[in-house]
Amino acid sequence: MANNIGIKDAADATVVTRSTDASGVHSPHSVVEFSSGGVPTPVSSSAPLPVDTELPAATVPSDADANSAVPSVAGRGMVLNAQTGQWVRARMGRVDGGGLPSGVAAVAPHCYNAHSGQYDPAKSAANTGDSESGPTFGPVANMVWDGSFWTRQRALAPRLEVALASDARTADTSSPSLVNVSSRGVLVALNVTVAGTGTLALRVFANLSGFITLLGVTGLSGTGSHVGIVCPGASLAGIAGPDARIKGVSAVALPRLWGITVAPSDSSSWTYSVSYSLLP
Repeated sequence: MANNIGIKDAADATVVTRSTDASGVHSPHSVVEFSSGGVPTPVSSSAPLPVDTELPAATVPSDADANSAVPSVAGRGMVLNAQTGQWVRARMGRVDGGGLPSGVAAVAPHCYNAHSGQYDPAKSAANTGDSESGPTFGPVANMVWDGSFWTRQRALAPRLEVALASDARTADTSSPSLVNVSSRGVLVALNVTVAGTGTLALRVFANLSGFITLLGVTGLSGTGSHVGIVCPGASLAGIAGPDARIKGVSAVALPRLWGITVAPSDSSSWTYSVSYSLLP
């Protein structure tokens, strides 16, 4: 318990002091003060002793924290940017457009794009598209340079693609501009399910500052498949049979940009689709 006792000062006068009596042993009380604006302030419940933890408040995490000794606050993971000497947030997932300066790690793998001077997420084969701009960009997928863009490398095995979906048509119809990445030729199939009263013409063209016909087949009538081939060295003599469905062959190479046109001889309705398979 607290007790007051008297002690003598240098002038032999009695001074009352406060002490704590513990089993007959008195311990003097001490007053702890701190400086607030240069004014001594006793520590109390309303004026607790300040504690400097050197930690920023647990607010929204931000980059470029000034204190290089800051640990993880508010559950954020921080990494030191050796280039600037500042702590920044470790990125999760995509950070496009140079979000990672030199010396900063990220949870998602990134690679340096020397073309733009930025760090870009390494792309998997699933989310890598054609026409990636940046000749030094290295995604996680096999890419080939076509002179302007990086493009995904295609498998050599031919795959059937649809140029025109099945529909009833009465006028000339052209496919969108098609892109050939590395194939030498193409096999085109016009599949007619409902025939009109006239005939159809099948044309394969190159899109080179205008349309240049690579293969033209006319007089196609009736239902069924009508096939045309564009490929260097191709000839009907080299085809066993030959198959009656093959109506035309052109021994020229397929350019990068090409397309297909189907034209009726009259205004009668034809229902057909057009598919194709690139040839390695």
